[in-house]
Amino acid sequence: MGGQAIHAGLENTPYDQRLALVLIDVQGYSYEEAATIMGTSVGTVRSRLSRGRHKLAEYMRRHPELLPSRFRL
Repeated sequence: MGGQAIHAGLENTPYDQRLALVLIDVQGYSYEEAATIMGTSVGTVRSRLSRGRHKLAEYMRRHPELLPSRFRL
């Protein structure tokens, strides 16, 4: 269930933000590499990544069973 729920959280994240999340947080690309892949500036990548992380964190807070106990309210 956990993997499916996280996948659903990513699916609810706008494409440009999801792409930044996957490239940087999952695949380990640098900001510069992600910017080249995405055809945009490093500043735009940073912005999309920040918004994507925030949106995914909101999703995770709505599904506390996915978070380790130390992160639960």
